[in-house]
Amino acid sequence: MKFVLIGQSPAVLAAARVIRSSAAEGEIVIISCDGKLPYDRGLLPRLISRRVKEKELFAEAEEFVRSSGVSLVVDREISRINFNRRRIFLSEKQNLDYDVLVMADAPQVRLPGLKGIRRSGVFHLARLESVKGLVRYLPFVETVVVEVRSLQGLEAALALREQGKDVLVTSDQDRLLAGELDEASGKVLAFLLEKIGIRSILNNAFEDLL
Repeated sequence: MKFVLIGQSPAVLAAARVIRSSAAEGEIVIISCDGKLPYDRGLLPRLISRRVKEKELFAEAEEFVRSSGVSLVVDREISRINFNRRRIFLSEKQNLDYDVLVMADAPQVRLPGLKGIRRSGVFHLARLESVKGLVRYLPFVETVVVEVRSLQGLEAALALREQGKDVLVTSDQDRLLAGELDEASGKVLAFLLEKIGIRSILNNAFEDLL
């Protein structure tokens, strides 16, 4: 039995562990969509604050791959998947057959359909390379705007402030982290951010990035 798992997050490692525990002799192949070993992207804001080093992101995956006999594909992109034939087509004219396919993560990052989203100086927190690009860019800027939709975005804003940047956080809701915080808690968060020099703009959605 051949299992092929697609992903680059802790979810793909968790799935591989479960499969290995129940199918000790099965072949397991992980295709990382990021071109690297799987890692926890929740740790990426800590790269900004230098609280973790890049190599530390991959420690768990390195140990698992080494000890479990899992094959890893990190240098090929997925061009298409034929579900009827159970075959994955990769770049460089390579392909993989499978008996069971597990898609732990989407192969591509889907960015908002926003004007200017791919301009220089615009970054996201979904992939390591984007965060590394942000870190390289920081010495040349003083002000950073962070659209906060999750705790990860908030942590990134705090990390940027630690680096001495003028940080502005935004949300298209009436408060930050509207899905997690009620109105009163949202006001407290905005107040605490203001105390450390992080300004907030609420009830405003991005329309264009110039």
